[in-house]
Amino acid sequence: MQHISDNFTYLIGIDSGGTKSELMVWRKADLAPENQVSDEQLVAQAVATVRHDGMNLDGISDQEATSRLLFMLEEAARTLEMSVSELAKQSFLVLGMAGLDTDLDTDNAERWITQSLTQHDLNLSYALISDVELGLWAGTRTGQGIVLIAGTGSNCFGRNSQGEIRKAGGTLAFFSRMRAADLCLAGKHSILSARCLMDVRRKRRSTKLSWMSWAYHRLRS
Repeated sequence: MQHISDNFTYLIGIDSGGTKSELMVWRKADLAPENQVSDEQLVAQAVATVRHDGMNLDGISDQEATSRLLFMLEEAARTLEMSVSELAKQSFLVLGMAGLDTDLDTDNAERWITQSLTQHDLNLSYALISDVELGLWAGTRTGQGIVLIAGTGSNCFGRNSQGEIRKAGGTLAFFSRMRAADLCLAGKHSILSARCLMDVRRKRRSTKLSWMSWAYHRLRS
């Protein structure tokens, strides 16, 4: 379930992997949909940046993940000279997390973040997204295509123009032994008229732009 709202002042993006997380905050007024900015300009427009350890729920407890999330939000609030509760009330969060490979993973993460925000009285609207899908947004402006992450835990994710989604891989190291071509082929059979993006990180595209693109795409759709 995505908690979408267009009534916010700040857009918060978090890209959280297994080993590290990065949070960035932008003023909504600086990120109007019609503005076409480069990744470098977008990073420069951020009004707060915080780096911390990863929040993959496969590797750490819910309590530790909550502690890391709160640390980043509190540091961002301190930079903006406001309380974390005030920042939460004025913000929309797009949280891209590693480890959201199945519906059960996503349900567990939804339960975790809902409980975390409720326990700390934070009224923060948010959208939860897999970091693999976040990679697709980093390589495309439309969120349509196929992204292939070839690492220890390989993943292939795709979306077509009708919004249909297909996935392959995503089961820890077992699928890292599958050939990249096999994963890409599996996704290509499921997604029509999509183009394959070979690990967008190798293209040196910043995922920062994906946070804005994905959030605004959902808000306008």
